[in-house]
Formats: sequence, C-alpha cells, structure tokens
Amino acid sequence: MRRAVSEVPQEDLLWCWNYLRDADDAVDATQEIFIKLCGNVGRFESRSRLSTWVYRIVRNHCLSLAASVAAKRRTQQVMVDELELHDEMLMERMHRAEVRGEIDHLLDRAAAVMKPGEVDAFVLHYRDGLSVKEITKCGSG
Repeated sequence: MRRAVSEVPQEDLLWCWNYLRDADDAVDATQEIFIKLCGNVGRFESRSRLSTWVYRIVRNHCLSLAASVAAKRRTQQVMVDELELHDEMLMERMHRAEVRGEIDHLLDRAAAVMKPGEVDAFVLHYRDGLSVKEITKCGSG
C-alpha cells in the first residue's frame, strides 16, 4: 500500500492549484498532503479507488487551507482598514490643529489693533464659534 501511495502521480496532488490558485501554497500543500497520505495509508479500506481516496484528502486539506488563508486575508484587510482610518483621523487632527494655529495667529494680529472689549467678542465669535446673540447674553449677564 505504501508503494501505491508513493506512486500517486504528482499531477493528482496538484489539484491543490485548482483550490488555492497560488503556486507556493500549492507546492506546500502538496508536500503536506503527501505526508498525510503516508501517515494515513493504513486507513485506506479499498471501498473506493485509491485515486478517489487521494482526491478526498487533497480536497479536504485544500478547502481547510483556503479557509485559513481567507480568514488571514480578512484579518489583514481589517488591520489595513484600521490603519487607514487611524491615518485619516490623525491627518484630520493635524489639519484642525494647523487651522486652529492659523486662527490663533490671525486673532493675535487682530487683537493688537482692537480695544480690549472688542477682542473678547471677536475671540468668542471667531475662535470659540459663539453667535453674536450668545456673546450679547454673556456680556449682559
């Protein structure tokens, strides 16, 4: 029986390519399957042809490997998506800080030529985003 397994043509084992679509994965899987075949040769019961038994082992191994590869790719994609989101958030924060710095600089320049009461209203409106009505309530309260 061991001789029969070792004589299984490599082409039969390369059914892996049909499932995995990657040459390196197919070669690795072929080697893993050959080891499985040698280790499980005693389980072959001759209820089917040897080629059918080999094909089932190839199929099951490749389906399991393909599912594992797909899960790994999904995990990697999630990580990439998270990194991209983090980068976007970081860029947005940097942009807001840059804009805030520019606003503060302009407010400082404007404050240099304003009266003290005008500066407070100007800052409340342009930097803090309060409406004129809100600023008026602050000043009268």
